[in-house]
Amino acid sequence: NMGMEPFWITSSLLCVIAQKLVRKIHADCSREDLIPEKILAMFPEAKPGIFKRGQGCAGCLGSGYSGRIGIYELFVPDKDIEKMILDNAQDLDILNAARMSGMKSMMEDGFQKAAAGLTTLDEVIRVAPPKRKKEGQKPSFLPQSPQKGSEPVSDSLMSLDASQKLSLKDRILVIDDDEAILRLIKKILTGEFYEVVAVSHGQEGLYQVFKYPPDLILVDYNMPGMNGLDFIKKLKDHSKVSKIPVIMLTASPAEETEIKALNMGADDWISKPIHKERLLARIKRLLKK
Repeated sequence: NMGMEPFWITSSLLCVIAQKLVRKIHADCSREDLIPEKILAMFPEAKPGIFKRGQGCAGCLGSGYSGRIGIYELFVPDKDIEKMILDNAQDLDILNAARMSGMKSMMEDGFQKAAAGLTTLDEVIRVAPPKRKKEGQKPSFLPQSPQKGSEPVSDSLMSLDASQKLSLKDRILVIDDDEAILRLIKKILTGEFYEVVAVSHGQEGLYQVFKYPPDLILVDYNMPGMNGLDFIKKLKDHSKVSKIPVIMLTASPAEETEIKALNMGADDWISKPIHKERLLARIKRLLKK
């Protein structure tokens, strides 16, 4: 609704361009990535591709990303759509007509860029999430015209339910000098839609905390240089980041280790080897606080 007569719009409108920015994968540390089925299920109409993910290196400060690229949605009205605008058609009816005439959605453009190895599906879902559908239906690129008694337009365009929205924006920093553990935890968490930054040194972890404060931190107890206890102590000394929840990881089952971690300020403690369901349950509990 632009506050003017429809014929003024149809006589002057050439196109509408929508753009959002996603982070670009850092080329120097990118590797082919296996995408969980639950994420691919959000893109049922898209063609598969070769997906990549930055592993984190000094060049990208452990984030796996460097720079940004745009994903786009281009709306070019044809004669039929111009007539619909003149007839004051519903927004979703116009959008459906545009899609039927070949308009590509922002999410589709993002998927294509992810399939080309330029960004990750995590980023695409974060900035252009799939439309919410009724229970039992797959998300779709194509919006449907509202039926009688259906949700209002503002609600029908909501992307995901509350629990999915929470996980899409939660950023978790993982600090461990064991590369195998880093890869395992990163795979588990990205499969649950968390944004993950993985680093192998406590000092680098502190740098990440102050540059882009995470929502939660997983830190190993035993690391060369700055160990997990030293990291927590430095974290708690700064009021701006002292409230970030911390889970300590350790290969030692000793009760003394757990007590030291909790006394230093850790919010929880997990022993290795990593158990997926236990890890996710404790993360979700702390993020809800």
